[in-house]
Parts: sequence; C-alpha cells; structure tokens
Amino acid sequence: MDPQHRVFLELAWEALEDAACDPSRFAGLIGVFAGMSNNTYYPFFVRPRRDLMEAVGVVNAVIANEKDFLTRAPLTS
Repeated sequence: MDPQHRVFLELAWEALEDAACDPSRFAGLIGVFAGMSNNTYYPFFVRPRRDLMEAVGVVNAVIANEKDFLTRAPLTS
C-alpha cells in the first residue's frame, strides 16, 4: 500500500477518535472524502517487485496504490 494512503487512513481514523465518534456505535453511515493526483509509488516501487505482486495479487496491488481508491481500505483475502 502506498505509504501516503496508509497515513491518510490513519489520520482519518484519528479524526474520528478525536471527535469521539465510535463507528461501531454510530447509527448512521460515516464517509471519508479526499482527492489526490497520480503518484509514482506503484510503478517505481510495487510493479517491479514480482514477489509482492504475486503475494497480494495484481488487483489488490493496484487498488492499494491507485488515486481513485485513496479513501478505500485495501482488500483482504
């Protein structure tokens, strides 16, 4: 996962904690909205590593690094 994605999601979670919002007790939906441009983490650091691509799968590797999925946690097996 792109380290910037991970940091963003950690800060979003921290914001919920600071606001005293417990997602498991909140009756409504909680959304996270953000925007970013393309980055170079995937093509330079993930794609060249065949072992990583095979371990997590191509789809998960792309989703965990693509700008369009910034607010979505990576898929798990």
